[in-house]
Amino acid sequence: MKQKELIEKVASLLKIKPEDLAAAVKAEPDADVTIAIDEKLSVLSEAEITTMKSNSYKEGKVAGVEMEVDEIKKEISLQFQGKSLKGLIEAYGKKVLADAKIEPEKKVVELQEKVATLQTTVKDYETKIADKDREVAGIKINSELAKQIPANSSLPADKVIVLMKADGYSPVIKDGKTVFEKDGKVITDKLGEALQVKDVIEGYVKDNNLVKAEGSPGGRGKGDEGGGKGKFSKLSEIKADFEANKKNVLGEDFKKAVEEAAKDPDFDMNA
Repeated sequence: MKQKELIEKVASLLKIKPEDLAAAVKAEPDADVTIAIDEKLSVLSEAEITTMKSNSYKEGKVAGVEMEVDEIKKEISLQFQGKSLKGLIEAYGKKVLADAKIEPEKKVVELQEKVATLQTTVKDYETKIADKDREVAGIKINSELAKQIPANSSLPADKVIVLMKADGYSPVIKDGKTVFEKDGKVITDKLGEALQVKDVIEGYVKDNNLVKAEGSPGGRGKGDEGGGKGKFSKLSEIKADFEANKKNVLGEDFKKAVEEAAKDPDFDMNA
């Protein structure tokens, strides 16, 4: 990355002017430099953002249970200080048994009906929580898989994932790591170690002829052709393509083309 681009990127993250940062970099080591940087500003990595979202979700789940307990307490007029579903059931059972001293048979019947209703409510709520947990886990897994789809795949990432699942490949999380299972068993290498997700997907794409033909639209061409209007492997290919089509290499279209191509980790900005 060129120094100017690096300075602009760092300045963007720190929410300051690029020219101020550039001046500070060029200043003498002992010189006083004044740049206003917000002390509350935080720059988080993708892993840190994922952790923050996960913690927020867990806190929201606990708060949701407590809100549900409070609502049920109000509905049945129960004096109960706890916040858990288990404590609610125990307190309610004690209350009904105490009330059962009058008209015991009738109270027992009411108790059985109310306990059954409460158990159904609790079960439904726990089912909703479990479904939400599975949904969150599924989104996380699919996001990880999409990043591993080869750039030369002839199908979009989501369709490759759907095909793999239809063919019996099941992505699961084991020991905090995403792996593939097939026929109920983890897919492993010759040494019995779980194959990396990337290797399994690349093997599937290759074995099922889902690789774009060389030089096809969207694929890579030979030598310095850059795949025509498809994917470019280096900056010089984009420049050559724009010049061949008499398009401005200093315009917004060129900038957007470079930004799009740079999303590929193999794209070379210096070639």
